[in-house]
This record gives sequence, C-alpha cells and structure tokens, in this order.
Amino acid sequence: MMQRLLLVLCLSALIVSCSYAGKRPVAVADVDSVCLGTVSYKTSRVVSYDLKLENHGEADLKIQDFRVDCDCTKAVADTTVIAPGESTTVHVTINFFLAKSAPFAKRLGIVTNDSLHSPLIVTFYGQQDYRPDVTAYPHYKKHDYEK
Repeated sequence: MMQRLLLVLCLSALIVSCSYAGKRPVAVADVDSVCLGTVSYKTSRVVSYDLKLENHGEADLKIQDFRVDCDCTKAVADTTVIAPGESTTVHVTINFFLAKSAPFAKRLGIVTNDSLHSPLIVTFYGQQDYRPDVTAYPHYKKHDYEK
C-alpha cells in the first residue's frame, strides 16, 4: 500500500512538472556572434547593431537586464515583455574610446526569465583600426608596427 502511494505521488509530480515545463518562455537571438569587420577609430567610433530576440516558448519572455563586459557597450530593447511567438529588437551600441589598432570582442548578456537560456550571450568582434594622420604632425616618426 505504501509503495503504491509513493508511486502515485511520484507520477503526479512528474505529470505536473511535465505540464509546467511546456509553459515556459524560450529566448532565441537571431545570431550568437556578429563580425563588425574593421572599425576606424578616426571616422566611426560608434557602431550600432540591431539584434532580433524571439520568444519560442509558451509563456511571456521578460527581459530583466543587459550585462556587458565594458561601459562602452549599451543595449536597449523596444519592449521588455515578449509574448509567445513574438519578437523584439535590441539596439546595441558600441563606443570605441581608445585610440589603438587591435582586435576586439565585446560580449552582451541578455538576462531573461528563460531559466535554460539566461543569460543569452551575443559576441561582437572585429578589428579596431587607428592610424594617426602624419600630415598633421610633421615631426611624427612612423613605427615599424604601423606599416
């Protein structure tokens, strides 16, 4: 008798958990990484990208926060609550503060109420290019690495 009761309780818990598992939000970004190519420090210090975030689940997806690895990256969503089957646009802006030539990788974490895919990480990468204007500085000596 005790074994049957335990079996019934376990099966009930399994049925409840299975029915609840289908009623959750599922966050899906249209890309997981974006190559921004070569960014010229002298002409385009600010780069913008629009990212599409979709809800493939059966419950409302709520954007709770954006986490970035530096203050140079900002993100704003058109809406913070996405109904099942709907999407929103996340506007990402990266501001290049340092005058240097180097590869870069900036990560954006989208924190949602999707417990399996939060934070959803999108990486923006490329090459930052900075070449000083030698005509403006007649005494500037070119270094070997600036060829």
